[in-house]
Amino acid sequence: METVTGVDMIYVNEFTGSVTTVKYKRIRKEAGLWTYRYDATAERELERMAMVDNECEQLDDGLDPRLVTAPSMVKLCRNVPFVMSSTALIPGMTASAPKHRPTFDGAPKGARLGLTDPY
Repeated sequence: METVTGVDMIYVNEFTGSVTTVKYKRIRKEAGLWTYRYDATAERELERMAMVDNECEQLDDGLDPRLVTAPSMVKLCRNVPFVMSSTALIPGMTASAPKHRPTFDGAPKGARLGLTDPY
């Protein structure tokens, strides 16, 4: 699914008929800031996510303004061990996938997004 949609997880709520997709991105501490390096890989992933979002937005009937039509979310997480059988949630900061994102300039480390305290 990641190569098609750009996301790591797909959550389906069968009761409401809704879907949320999430791309997890690891943040690391650099110079006292929790940092995510936006690079060419992230750009390609977000482009694939945008294609899914655009398809979903075309299906929007506009009847419920409380819901976000585009299902794609990005979650920034500290580097913590992942245990597949765990029911614990991965702490982090989640936001809808940005339509207007930083321009990747081709720098080896990519553009930097820094947070003083993400959570």
